[in-house]
Amino acid sequence: MKELFDVVISGSGPSGSILGYLLSSNGYSVLIIDKEEFPRYKVCAGGIQVKAAELIPFNIDSQIHNEIRKIHFQRRTKDGFLGEYDEPLMYTLDRESFDSYLVEKAIGAGCTIRTGEKVKDISVDNNEVTVFTDKGKYYGKIFTGSDGASGFTIKKFNDYRKIRK
Repeated sequence: MKELFDVVISGSGPSGSILGYLLSSNGYSVLIIDKEEFPRYKVCAGGIQVKAAELIPFNIDSQIHNEIRKIHFQRRTKDGFLGEYDEPLMYTLDRESFDSYLVEKAIGAGCTIRTGEKVKDISVDNNEVTVFTDKGKYYGKIFTGSDGASGFTIKKFNDYRKIRK
C-alpha cells in the first residue's frame, strides 16, 4: 500500500527544512526530498539577517559564529555609505552545520527525510501528486519546491523563461 503524505517538499535547505518542521509540528505528514546526502558541503555564503533569524521557530544560537554590526555599500566607486549599528544586522554561520541542524529539527518534529534522491518529475492526478525521483516515487496531497534558483521546481514550472533579477 502506498504512503500518502500531506506535503512533499523538494529541497531541505533552510526554507524546506523549516517548512517541514512547521508543518510536522502542526500534525501534518511531511516528506522532504533532497538530492544531496547530509551533512553536505554548501558553497553559499553563510549569513542570515537578524530579522529572518527571529522568524525561525526554535533557537539557532548554537549555529551563530559572528555578528555583523557594520555595513559598507559602494556603487561604482562613488555614493559610498558606511553604517555602524549598536545591534547586529546579520549573523554569520556555517551552512553545512546550519543546514544539518535544520534537517535534524525537522526530523525531530516528525518529518520524513529522503536524502541522496533527486526529484526528476511530478504529476498531478485526482487531487494527488506523484513525485518521481531517481530512486522511486512518492505520493502527496501538496507539492512545494524549496530547491533553489536552479532546482527542479523552477525548471518544471517556469517553462524555462528568463526570470527578471
